This record gives sequence, C-alpha cells and structure tokens, in this order.
Amino acid sequence: MSRSFPLRTVRVVQIAATTALLVLSSACGAKGGPPVVDGQKFVVRTIDDRQLGMPYVAIQVPQGWNVTSDMRWQYPDVSNPLTISAQISDPAKPESVLFFPKAACYWLQGAAVRNRPGSRALGQMNVAPMQPTEAIRQAVLKIYRANVPGLQVVGVRELPGLATMLKMDPSQYHGVGLKVSYPENGVTMEEEFYALYYYVPLGYDGPQGHTVELDWGLDFVHSFKAPQGTLDQHRDLFAYVVHSVRVNPAWMARAQQIRKAIGDQFNRNLAQGYASIQAAAQLSRQLSANSDALIASMDSQRAASQQQRSSNDKFDDYIRGVDTVNDPYTGTSQQTGTYHWTDGYGNYQNSNDSNFDPNRSSTITWTQMTPVN
Repeated sequence: MSRSFPLRTVRVVQIAATTALLVLSSACGAKGGPPVVDGQKFVVRTIDDRQLGMPYVAIQVPQGWNVTSDMRWQYPDVSNPLTISAQISDPAKPESVLFFPKAACYWLQGAAVRNRPGSRALGQMNVAPMQPTEAIRQAVLKIYRANVPGLQVVGVRELPGLATMLKMDPSQYHGVGLKVSYPENGVTMEEEFYALYYYVPLGYDGPQGHTVELDWGLDFVHSFKAPQGTLDQHRDLFAYVVHSVRVNPAWMARAQQIRKAIGDQFNRNLAQGYASIQAAAQLSRQLSANSDALIASMDSQRAASQQQRSSNDKFDDYIRGVDTVNDPYTGTSQQTGTYHWTDGYGNYQNSNDSNFDPNRSSTITWTQMTPVN
C-alpha cells in the first residue's frame, strides 16, 4: 500500500452508484413473450456472482448470442472491492456489447501528503485528476484497449444527456464518449466507448493537518463494437441490451452489507492507532484469514432473521392450499403446488411433478425453494 497520509476513514456509499455494470431498472420485462428489436428476438440471461452464490443481474440479449463475464471481490481493496466485466457477442459476426470495470482514481492535496503517481492503494490508482474527455481517452488507450496495434482515436466528445439516460444524477456524473478504430483478424473494427465521469473531493483533518482526497474516475463504462461501416445500423440493438440490465435486489443488499463490513473493520483499525497503510495491511491479513467466516456470518444472520412460523400460520396455509417457502433472494412467498422454483427476480415456477426442473430448458438460473418451518 502506498498512501502516505496517516488517517483515512472509508466512506461506504450505496453500491448501486458504484458498480461497473449498468444497474438500471428497465420497463423491458420478459413478460408477454420475447421482445424483438431490429428483427432480432431477445432472451433473458443472468450474470452470476459466484463468490456470493447468487445472480447479480438479469439482462436481455439477442437470441443465440454468447454471454461471458468476470466478477471478482477483493475485500482488502476497501475503496473499490468489486471489479466486473462482461461481453455479449454474436458468435457468427464480430459484433458485441462490452461492459468494463470502473476506472477508480484518487489524488491527495495538503501540506504533508505525498502522491506516488501510478501506484495503487485500496483498489484505486494514484493519478492526478483529468478533464472528462482526456480521462476517457487515457482510460481507453492505457487500460481498456492498451497495446492494440493500429488503434486510432476517431473522435471524443462530451455527452450531457448520458447521465440522465442512465438514470444517474447529472449533477454528480458527466457523460463522455470516444470512438476508435483498429484492425482485428483482418477486419477494421469500430468501437464506441461510453462512460460517466465523477469527481468527489473528500476533506478531513489529522495529525498532519488538513487533507483533501480527490476521488475521481470513470464509472458505467461500456462499448459497442462492430465492423467499420455497420455500427450505426446496430446501435439501437446494442442500446437495448444496455438498458435491459436489471439488478438483483438481494445481491444489492448483500453487496452493500459486505462493503459496510469491510469499511467498518478498516475504520476500526484506524481507530486503534494504525496509519492508513498499516490499517489496510491489517485489514488484508484479517480478511485473508476470515473472509469465509465473514460470508458465513452474513448467511447465519440472514437465516436467523427469518421468523419461525406458528402452527396457526401453517394451518392457514393448508386451508388456502398454499405453501409458504423460503426464497433465498427476496425472503418468503406463498406458492401453489408441491415443488417451487425462483429465478431471484420475483418470477416463480411451480409443479406437482417431482422430476420437474426448469433449468433443463431455460437459459436463466432457477433455484428450488424449501418450505418455511
């Protein structure tokens, strides 16, 4: 760890504003049959957080397209513990929608602070703030498309309406876009990048005096990619994929719980007299030894919060012909039939057939629910 200032209290923010994939509520549901955009049918797919063991988002993708993703929790990176990337691509043609990890940076101001440009600490890069258009230019050239032979920047511009379009606060986020071209497998590709720039000064006082930490970077980074001359005709289809993303509320609550837990532990380390670098190192040691215990503790707390049901409750279920079952994502629900399945987003399938398994014919992950005791 490279920060030289003595104290820093980590602020836990709402995870909805800090994830790399677009966490949007969409009116484009799966009910009423699959939607069709530009003649292309769409299907619902899920992206799973394997570390937490639950779906992260549901997303509508063109039928037959591939979905690949990578989600990683690095608990010691308390300021930015989660990195997420995903690619939705046509297996028959070089066309895709891509989501990229957040470019999270920080810069220190104050008489006694010392920056180390290019270093990393707590999941953020130590880089001096840039203007929004320069930030996306540097991010593409040095992070997202680093060392791509023949890459050329076609144009870069500000996008004042992007934050509103992505249902984010335009007073806190500044939309930017950049277009590049480059050869790939003998084909000249065009790729348009979109992102929201943020800049948040955080001031605090410590033994060395007043310090200001400038947290800044790019969030909600995504791109549209297609052979040169064809991107424009597919933009509506690509945009539909982006706006269809629907976050799992249970994942949101769980992720925020984790962020709060690791932030609180980091702050407790600071309160015990550690400097920021030592507090981060101590957090890393604690989590390396106890990360499984941390998740297990949260699971037990969630299980304990489910109240035992009385005999009268169970009798009432029997009279009405329903089962009260545990939905591992959203709590309890009442269902008819004998066997019950949930997709984690409020959709259920019920059957009296013990051999029924909706996962056999679905691209969505279904979880079987158990009765509430």
